[in-house]
Amino acid sequence: MATRPLEGAFGYKGPRKPHALTAYLAHDFANATAWDDLQAVLRAKGYELAARGGGLILQTTEGERLCTVVEIGQPSSRLIKRFGVPFPGHACPRAPATRDNGFCPSDRKPPWKN
Repeated sequence: MATRPLEGAFGYKGPRKPHALTAYLAHDFANATAWDDLQAVLRAKGYELAARGGGLILQTTEGERLCTVVEIGQPSSRLIKRFGVPFPGHACPRAPATRDNGFCPSDRKPPWKN
């Protein structure tokens, strides 16, 4: 796994605001093939995903909460559907235990908010 000069472990702290993180991490989210793959790429840049409540957040590897994945245009429902499994160690509290369709109801927009 390659990192860009001055990223992550090399001292560059990277953006901290959702609008900047959206662009900065878009390529990494788009090219990830699994949760482990995505976490490895994010950690190389000094970030990681973590389960909080009914969703996922993006935080620094030191644990500083930055934003939700929804705020950077990466809803957990879309990632779950793409990777075929929920985020490791995180069960959506509103989803039935037997549900395996890869969609977390907590990310669903109500039909009246189209």
